[in-house]
Amino acid sequence: MTLDGLTASVDEAGTLILTDPSGNVVGGAAPALMWGASRDPGTGDPVVQEQVPTTLLDGPGGPVLELTPDYSDPALDYPVMIDPAVDLTLAMDTFIDSSHPNTSYGTAYTLRAGKWTSGAVYRSLIGFDPSALTSAMGGDYVVSASLALTETGSGSCDPTPLDLYSVTGTVPFAPTWNTQPGVGQVYASASAAMGYSTSCPAGTLTLSDGGAGGTSLRDLVQS
Repeated sequence: MTLDGLTASVDEAGTLILTDPSGNVVGGAAPALMWGASRDPGTGDPVVQEQVPTTLLDGPGGPVLELTPDYSDPALDYPVMIDPAVDLTLAMDTFIDSSHPNTSYGTAYTLRAGKWTSGAVYRSLIGFDPSALTSAMGGDYVVSASLALTETGSGSCDPTPLDLYSVTGTVPFAPTWNTQPGVGQVYASASAAMGYSTSCPAGTLTLSDGGAGGTSLRDLVQS
């Protein structure tokens, strides 16, 4: 890696962290994951998925991020994907899974929320850069706010509720079920079922109001 005034480190969870000279975190990468080609027909998840051990070495041109994948699992089939995604914005969207409490899904391309038939509970975490919001609003009063998500899958065509909460603590750079922040107040809620079949195809789910005590997403953004 070529770093201009930045310092790279890898924490105990395998997260790459980039800091500026003042010690501020300015970017990094979630722990690398590897998975095989086979998918579970019920969940769509890879049959074999595991974290790849990560080490930071001193190279001739700067730090080198070394990944050491383990190919010994007989259930692992090819092609194998290894994905240490880099994030230089700190705005984030990911999900956490109670059945894999120490796994970070920062490289996932979808969000998950709800309870699976196996008993696993999924929660999604979405973060926005506060300075970008402040700059966009220019300090003005917020009249309304909404979050639009594309729902591509559900357990049935029977609508179930989705609640949007604030958090009460700092979100780690690569959150897991065991390191998730505390849950605060509900600011928006909506019920839907989209993406299960042609009877309820994928569509847009919008969260805006329905929060506790008559609050809405506008209140969260304004704060």
